[in-house]
Amino acid sequence: MHEVKSDGQGTDIYLFRHGETDWNRSGRWQGHRDIALNALGVAQAHEVVDFLRPLRLDGLLSSDLLRAHQTAGIVGAALELPVILNEGLREMNLGAAEGMDNSEIILNFGETSLCQMRSTESDSSDFRFPGGESKEEVLNRVFSALLREVDVQKWRRMGVATHGGVIRVLLTHCGVGERAHIANGAIVHFRLFGGKLSIEENSISTGAERWMWP
Repeated sequence: MHEVKSDGQGTDIYLFRHGETDWNRSGRWQGHRDIALNALGVAQAHEVVDFLRPLRLDGLLSSDLLRAHQTAGIVGAALELPVILNEGLREMNLGAAEGMDNSEIILNFGETSLCQMRSTESDSSDFRFPGGESKEEVLNRVFSALLREVDVQKWRRMGVATHGGVIRVLLTHCGVGERAHIANGAIVHFRLFGGKLSIEENSISTGAERWMWP
């Protein structure tokens, strides 16, 4: 895994999930499929703006998938920040499961496949759908992308438009993946210090409470 030297100050990273798409609404697993925001997704992106504006971000990153960089584009335009696209921040590649809903996944791959994909236990970290990525591979890819951007950009406070699967993998890495529901537009506050990622104790979402603890 890529390493970066700490400068003694660290970086606050506000990861936010893209707004809703029609595939989200119909329960289809998107993965690397390039699906646009729907009207509600656009409205959710504007709600993200309202939360991030007071934070005075230094920069804005985004997955290069359409639903994420559309969300980031709305945020960047409002905050007058350019958006830097990074393929390393993409959603998990779900391989042959992309485009399917839960019933189709169960029919094609068995019910245990859903359990393994949703599990935060370490023994499920290597599970993948045919042709897809494992959670361990996603963690390494995304964490390396964040470390490289922090090393290059030197930002203290940044926003990152990404995906539900990515955020859950990072939360699991920080020991809280099983405790969160990550809806469209959810925002989670991480901190990167000394090459290590942690979640801030009072991590907050938008006023719509889309970052939820049981």
